[in-house]
Amino acid sequence: MVHDISIWLSASVRSGIGSQVGDIVGQDGFTISYDMGMGAYTNCTNCEWTAGEVWRKKPILNGEEAVFVFTSSVEGKRLVVSFPRSEANFHAVIDSESHLTDMILMLNTFRGGKGR
Repeated sequence: MVHDISIWLSASVRSGIGSQVGDIVGQDGFTISYDMGMGAYTNCTNCEWTAGEVWRKKPILNGEEAVFVFTSSVEGKRLVVSFPRSEANFHAVIDSESHLTDMILMLNTFRGGKGR
């Protein structure tokens, strides 16, 4: 399978409380939401971000540690990815292997900011 970055249709940005939040939307409606500047969601042990944790991985992407947490609950499956040094968080409901692959490939393009 060849990943085509052109599958991403749009991105939106808005201000959160002390952070920058937004969505990256694919042509098929698959949406990756993000929050920059609010710590690492994956460090939370008693919150919705890690509830129902199935697996956790800590790869290095573009020279920065990322924390991948895959969850499953009655609401569905979700991938939450934090870049702790950059205080960047990405999350999406995962309803297919294709969407899981798209999200991981998209995150490989992330270039962090804080601490660099």
